[in-house]
Amino acid sequence: MEDMNDKTPTTTATATTQLNSHVTNIVTAANQHYHHNHNPPRNINPVVTNNAIILQQQHHHEPAIQSPLHRALSSFESGVNTPLSDAAWSTTSATPPTRLETLLDVLDNNRKWADQIVTTHPGLFEKLEKKQEPDILWIGCSDARVPAENICGLGPGDLFVHRNIANVVVHTDLSMLSVLQYAVDILKVKHIVVCGHYKCGGCMSAMSNKQFGLIDNWLRNIKDIYSANSSQLDSLPEAEKGDVLVELNVAKSVLNLCHTTIVQNAWDRKQQLSIHGWVYRLSDGILEDLELCINHKEEVNSIYTYVTNTGIHTAKRRGTVSSGIGGARSPISLASMSKVPSAINSWAGALTTQSPSRSSATPSALNKKELASMAESLSQELANIQMEQ
Repeated sequence: MEDMNDKTPTTTATATTQLNSHVTNIVTAANQHYHHNHNPPRNINPVVTNNAIILQQQHHHEPAIQSPLHRALSSFESGVNTPLSDAAWSTTSATPPTRLETLLDVLDNNRKWADQIVTTHPGLFEKLEKKQEPDILWIGCSDARVPAENICGLGPGDLFVHRNIANVVVHTDLSMLSVLQYAVDILKVKHIVVCGHYKCGGCMSAMSNKQFGLIDNWLRNIKDIYSANSSQLDSLPEAEKGDVLVELNVAKSVLNLCHTTIVQNAWDRKQQLSIHGWVYRLSDGILEDLELCINHKEEVNSIYTYVTNTGIHTAKRRGTVSSGIGGARSPISLASMSKVPSAINSWAGALTTQSPSRSSATPSALNKKELASMAESLSQELANIQMEQ
């Protein structure tokens, strides 16, 4: 994620008005002077907002050519606001732009890419149409500079990908958990990689005291990591502090994955599954392995481990309780179970004895206090019964 501190508003009402007027002229000329060999002519309907031009096309299968609209928009963005002469619309008078200028370029590039895949990997699309069999679930940052397949040198069907701001894994994110469950239970991936990147804008923003809006709630997860490690982080030079927080954020996400029942149930099933932490360097395109790899439930802090997916409640219904994580089950004592109704009767009897004249009407404040006290006593007695097991 790019640092939000670097973002400053640049769009003005004047610029928007100028853009609307310029695009209107472009579209009019484009529809009148489009390539003579393009039949039927394409009508382009622009929707202009403060920050973007969305081009809606009526035709979706067109040759990969550089249209007048591409060049005109390119000249506008570069500050060249010249009249649209016939020469300007010539199919050979302008050189192609060096970067993507419109969505039309994206569609043209897609067709070139598809043709290349058909040539270099014949039959791949037919295979992928039938099913996907990735070995890796990739959980990364949404930052446009960290495209998962590209930096790994992989292609279509090789990665199952989930991305969010600052590659955060938290147990309340149902989107991430849904991706995780599908990847582990259905696709049977063998590896899960949490990949952050140095100079992450999410981490940098979490270290500041600025407000950024709704995203502040999401970045709170990273602030908690900073707070828990503040003594170490505060002792570092400013230049290193952000990168160390990036690594800590990746490590925390790796641990949070291991704390899920989805991952632990897979381990209980003896399913091969490893969780890894990596960080990508924007400066040279290299992936750094943090050498944080967890393969087994035994490597997880015991407070975060769970019994098998049958669960403790199922065990109680069957008349057994677990003696510990992964341990054997022992029968519930009938003698101890008999203490439960006895404790309840004792509690109810105490109410009757202490307050024989009370009606069934709504209890007074004093009655509520007594009820709370009796309930606490009952809870303690039930807890003692469980401890005897």
